Amino acid sequence: ITASNNFLGLLPPPYSMSVLNSTPLLQTSYSNSNMPSLLSSSMINTNTNSSINNTYGTSRSSSSYGTTSSYTIPTQTNFYRSTPPPTTPPSFNFLYQTREKEKFELGTLNDKFADYVEKVRYLEAQNKKIHLESSILSEKQQSTCQRIKQMFETELKELKQVIEKMSSDKQNVQNVAKDIQQTIPQLKQKLSQVFKETGSSKYDIEKLEKHLSGTEGDVNMYKRRLNHQDDEHSKWAQLIQHIQRLVLQAKNEIQNESITKTKCDQQKQQLKTDMKLLYDNQQQRINDLKLTTL
Repeated sequence: ITASNNFLGLLPPPYSMSVLNSTPLLQTSYSNSNMPSLLSSSMINTNTNSSINNTYGTSRSSSSYGTTSSYTIPTQTNFYRSTPPPTTPPSFNFLYQTREKEKFELGTLNDKFADYVEKVRYLEAQNKKIHLESSILSEKQQSTCQRIKQMFETELKELKQVIEKMSSDKQNVQNVAKDIQQTIPQLKQKLSQVFKETGSSKYDIEKLEKHLSGTEGDVNMYKRRLNHQDDEHSKWAQLIQHIQRLVLQAKNEIQNESITKTKCDQQKQQLKTDMKLLYDNQQQRINDLKLTTL
């Protein structure tokens, strides 16, 4: 905000600064009676006139204008000692007070307007930031949801295929083990029948025993494989439960992001409302100051 006598497009001061700076505050003239006369546009402090060598200076510095204005009152120095000090006209006091009051009001208004502009810029920056965060969250939410959905659908499909394959293998192993278990009594019965009927040699007996042992070993192996398949099935079931928990967690995160987006939208709307209210209040103040100045 730069220094300006017109105060950023508002009402200008009722008096020109150049005229006020160039107009002397005291003019003296001598008539036939050699008595000085005062004009209505001059002012001298009667209490300090004799102690400051008939010179009156006023200065004012303002952070809004950044300049210092001073006024010097030229006076005649060849008065007679018996001449009484001049008096200050009431009209000039009123003019000076009005002018100082207007300067103070303009400076205060300029400071308030600067604060308002800074606050509006800050709110605009916050609004842009919230809008950008909302857009980023929306894009991130959409991409994350799509990616997670595709990933879990693919994994669930593969797991279902593995489970179906394991179920079919388990059924096959169970059928084979069941057939072998049904074969063992028949083999034992056949072995006993052979012992009774033929009294076969020790070699045949050992061969049959080896065959029976091998069959029992196969049964045990199939049992172990069946137990292993059961363990694998339980592991896959645990993995499916873990994936389901991850899916539920992802859904919760998506819901939290949606809630965050809603809060950001509400904050954005609140900021817009605050900006509008501040703008209306500032316009009302400016209008009131204009009416007061007029």
